[in-house]
Amino acid sequence: MTGTTDNLIYPSLKKVKGILENPQIRPALEEGSFVGDDKFGKASKYDTGLAPSIALNDSNVSVEVHQSEWQDTLWYHVGKIEGNKINWGGSIQYDTGINPSVTINNQRLVVEVHQSEGLKTNLWYHVGRVEGNKINWGGSIQYDNGANPSVAITDDGLVVEVHKSETWNTLWYHVGRVEGNKINWGGSIQYDSGVNPSVAITDDGLVVEVHKSETWDTLWYHVGRVEGNKINWGGSIQYDKGINPSIAITNDGLVVEVHQSEKDRTLWCHIGRVEDSKINWGEGRQYANGSSPRVACNGELAVETHMANTDEHEEL
Repeated sequence: MTGTTDNLIYPSLKKVKGILENPQIRPALEEGSFVGDDKFGKASKYDTGLAPSIALNDSNVSVEVHQSEWQDTLWYHVGKIEGNKINWGGSIQYDTGINPSVTINNQRLVVEVHQSEGLKTNLWYHVGRVEGNKINWGGSIQYDNGANPSVAITDDGLVVEVHKSETWNTLWYHVGRVEGNKINWGGSIQYDSGVNPSVAITDDGLVVEVHKSETWDTLWYHVGRVEGNKINWGGSIQYDKGINPSIAITNDGLVVEVHQSEKDRTLWCHIGRVEDSKINWGEGRQYANGSSPRVACNGELAVETHMANTDEHEEL
């Protein structure tokens, strides 16, 4: 299946939540998108490729990684939000592999994880730092085996990673800390079963995770908190149906979730808020057409990237 990837910028998350909950003020945008106000930017093509992932810090610096549509090479962009657009730097190769995930903090420290290309199931990470419109990467270091990794970082360098087993539909996590250009990882610990996990963390160690059921097209979440090199997870709770979920969180517990419909190539969004060990979700709404959505936020803005619908080639 081929597709195109676009990025969207959400305005103030409080405004977004109000818009989502009030159809009378919710404007109709192109392609049936419902999210936004007069400052909301239209989805814009920025590259071609597969499996995009995006990250954003409080300075509105954004980092995007993706896989080439032609071969198993990995590429990144550094960008800066200007108005309702992202001013992207060039597309630069940094490694080979598939299924990359990226995160950035306010010190412009970047962590990236990915899976080996081909039939291999090794998981690898890079630590880097944004310098202008480029990233000064450390080496590619193996840390586990598995598939579909996702990563998140705090301002003080605490890292949480989740992935699916390379053999079974079980879900595993690591807690680690950046030390120089390496990460000191804790053990690999199973926390659930499922596929396509995504994780986000606040600076005080509150963790939210979403994934799809290994059997059904149902979507589930966990709320947890980092305690040492482990996470104290709450229960696994269903919140919707769909595939390919992605989650982001602000430091005050506001959650943005995006996913693809289980029935077609439509994209949907939830806004929610963490309350104890649960999330109080708003209603799910369609915002675009496409596949493989990923979202990031910083408390004022949220950015989303996805593959758009096309039969020609994979555009981002």
